Amino acid sequence: MRLSEVFKEVLKEKGITRIWPCTDMWKLSALVAENRAVVCKARNCRISMNLDEKCEMKSAQACVIPASKCDEVILSGDELLKRAGRYPFVLIDCRYHSVHTEKELRRLRLQLKCTVGVIRKFMWSGKMVVTGKKFPEVETPFYREAEEFFKEKNIEKILLLDPNAEEEFSNNDKYDCYVIGGIVDLCGNKKGLTSKLGRELERSGVEVISKKFTLKGDVTGVPDRINSIAEILLMCVIDGKNVEEAIYSVQSPLVARWRLRKELAKLSFRLDKLAELDFPVRAVKKQDLKKLEWLKIREKDFYRECRKLGFYVIDESFLKTISGDEYGVR
Repeated sequence: MRLSEVFKEVLKEKGITRIWPCTDMWKLSALVAENRAVVCKARNCRISMNLDEKCEMKSAQACVIPASKCDEVILSGDELLKRAGRYPFVLIDCRYHSVHTEKELRRLRLQLKCTVGVIRKFMWSGKMVVTGKKFPEVETPFYREAEEFFKEKNIEKILLLDPNAEEEFSNNDKYDCYVIGGIVDLCGNKKGLTSKLGRELERSGVEVISKKFTLKGDVTGVPDRINSIAEILLMCVIDGKNVEEAIYSVQSPLVARWRLRKELAKLSFRLDKLAELDFPVRAVKKQDLKKLEWLKIREKDFYRECRKLGFYVIDESFLKTISGDEYGVR
């Protein structure tokens, strides 16, 4: 259950069904959990939002404002967190920041800031930890080393999300902390760094389990941005979605096309000669688009990638007319 759902439950128990301001409930719950605001008794507020997150022209019973401006507190951050119970930590280990180019570091900063937003949609910013390098614009807990954080919080059940791991992640995997490598690879020279991170943690005495997200048994087509990985993770762990369902929810058309190219190569076949062409070509059947429905691609992407790969798209009925030895279909 997301923190915003817990927040709604507590409000309802306290007889609060209309609140101000009218905004996403996850934003309000995160503000309260982070002690940046409290739920306060409202006065003279004619607009409100109900617990279904719809604005109404009705007086609000409570409002979310800084504690310094509140005369009568209805719900504090401490009370909300006590009710929320245990939520996992998401740790972004940036120990390899020095091997990044300036452009990669800018991308890393951006992805970390986006990850804070993702974490707050499910929990609150205190559940995201950054280690290895301090980024002032990322307002989350920071530790010099991941090992220091694990020791201080007495965390034992740790999962490292590694695309090169042997085991596949399942939404039944529940851990106290999930580790994501703070790695942005635009140069193509950082392959295996996450696995190296796992080995370094183990050498320091930290017991880590490594697993990977896969789509139909393959990591190709799984988003690789840090914020996307965090979102897939929390959809599985907190919302209870299966991995593939979570991937489809986050996957962009660009990432889907990465996997499409790989699948098209498997579906393609060789034609030694086609029509007036005197050289061999590769083709795919138009009907194969249906075989790729699981990838949830757009039809225009199917044709676009075939064109990029130099594959002809042939109707199955036409293929039958040229399937003799004259054309060498194989």
